[in-house]
Amino acid sequence: MLLKSDYHHRYVAATHDRYRYDPTILPGILLHLSDLARVYARGLSSGKLAAGRYDRHRVDARSQLSAQMKQRYVKSWYRLRYPDFKRYFAMNTGMLDRLLARCRQRGLHAVLVELPVNTEIVGHQFDTPAARYRPQVRQLAGEYGVPYLDFNAELALPNEYFYDLQHLLQPGRLIWQQRLAQELVQLIGADGKGAGAP
Repeated sequence: MLLKSDYHHRYVAATHDRYRYDPTILPGILLHLSDLARVYARGLSSGKLAAGRYDRHRVDARSQLSAQMKQRYVKSWYRLRYPDFKRYFAMNTGMLDRLLARCRQRGLHAVLVELPVNTEIVGHQFDTPAARYRPQVRQLAGEYGVPYLDFNAELALPNEYFYDLQHLLQPGRLIWQQRLAQELVQLIGADGKGAGAP
């Protein structure tokens, strides 16, 4: 996003020096390449030549993390990521505000969506950070008149449908995608012009 948007890049650069020369999408590219290497290595070790075809979802039940490892992810998030969450909270909510303002300027219909969460593992462990960001997101959604979708509690997807804490496996992915599609169809409305219920 920042790679392509001078509007947002200027905000981030002005808000925090660390991101004045941000790495943009490089960390995501490196993560994808390391995942590809793991998949190819697993294929070679089983005596199969690694295929080069594109696959949208490389994680599957064979590589699913154990419940113990997922619980360790929760604890490591608090140790490694929570300090950054607090440090950059104002900057990130400001960025969301600017994104919604830009959508309005361009006549785009934004929708804010809570990503899937492995509530069976997480339980109430993320209640503190959630209690900080969700009211802010709801407030911004109200100010800009955009929908804020969260159907995690309603779907209550079990742990075995998750690769880790947020990435879904089959059949959880299909359940999530179908529900999101239903919500979006309602929002788009019969005329396809965003006339559905907010």
